[in-house]
Amino acid sequence: MKRQLNGLAHKVLSILLASMMVWTQTGLNVFADNQNPEDLPTAEQTPPRDTIANPEITIQHYLNFSAVSMGLITVKPDPKTSQGTVVYPLRNTPDYSDSFNWNTFKQKYTDGKLKEGVDYEVESGVLLQIYNKEARGVVTNGQGAPEYGLILKDGQMAVHDTKKMLFQDETVTYHEKPYLDYMNRLDNNDNYELKAVLVGYGLTEEQQKDVEGTDFHMAEITGDINEKNPVVFTNNPNYSETIDGQKIVVDQTNPVRMGDHWVIYVKEGTTIRLLFDPTSSTYDKNDVNFFDYDITDGNIYLSEKKDPNNPDGIQNSPVVSNTPLPTSSQKDNQDAGYITYGNTYQQGINSPATIRGQVQSLHLATKTQDQDWQMKRSRREVLSTTSIRPMAV
Repeated sequence: MKRQLNGLAHKVLSILLASMMVWTQTGLNVFADNQNPEDLPTAEQTPPRDTIANPEITIQHYLNFSAVSMGLITVKPDPKTSQGTVVYPLRNTPDYSDSFNWNTFKQKYTDGKLKEGVDYEVESGVLLQIYNKEARGVVTNGQGAPEYGLILKDGQMAVHDTKKMLFQDETVTYHEKPYLDYMNRLDNNDNYELKAVLVGYGLTEEQQKDVEGTDFHMAEITGDINEKNPVVFTNNPNYSETIDGQKIVVDQTNPVRMGDHWVIYVKEGTTIRLLFDPTSSTYDKNDVNFFDYDITDGNIYLSEKKDPNNPDGIQNSPVVSNTPLPTSSQKDNQDAGYITYGNTYQQGINSPATIRGQVQSLHLATKTQDQDWQMKRSRREVLSTTSIRPMAV
């Protein structure tokens, strides 16, 4: 009897399992036949970005500014007039770029591979030689005659207009930053004024990084432009406005002036460059303290005259005169062929009395022509000052 009951229970269990399998298979078939696989309760999928409605764009910030015209010395300064000539590079690369190299520039200029007005400009005037040139980390101290210098005009350093990248480029989607004030990182900065918005389409990486923006199209922000909304960006290729009864349609390749504002079409790969001018203001402060730190004994001293057979150099072992002379005599003595020196050894603020017993010495030096740095130690420690004339020491 017990075996019969066990056999019956086993059959019932088998039937139930079979029924569940049939029901499950039927249900899956019905589910699969009546529903889209994308609607199944699986992980949520991100829909692809619509490149027309929400294009990817690149935003740039550049500044117009005056750069000091430091360049390669091509004509050394005249010993009497200090007149000389430099050629300075017109860099067409952003500040972060490593593509500019002074040695490469010098070699290409020497080989005649550079074009004036495109790759470099020439500047002549009072030449201030540079002994510690830190551009791109290259230092010329103690490496022979200085190769680089600045031109002074009316006591001011010569400058040239160029552009400077303010921030690294930013790539976003149009929906993230559809308005100018969203794009402009300097929107509330009074030190900069937006002067133009440039747009480029399908630019190569080299074209994007072109400082001059040769392949960009400009929307200039002039005085008659709406100050609050000077530029409108649209992703609609058919966008239009009616101005004074005339319908104006957006251009897909250039900014379009529509009344008191510009309209710029954006599409996938558009580059938008915001170009700024620095602002200026006047600040008056009446209670100003000036400090005059004397580092010499107030006199000048002479060496032997220059070697007439080597007018651009000096004697190998110039004898320093111990006779103090007034600084007002410096120019006359230099015109007569002497090298003038200043005594900076423990003088002025560096004297033991000033430092209260701590013997220190501040060495200020310039270098004469092709001679290495000089430091003469005797009763006086004197250094040449003839490279910046007619500065008295």
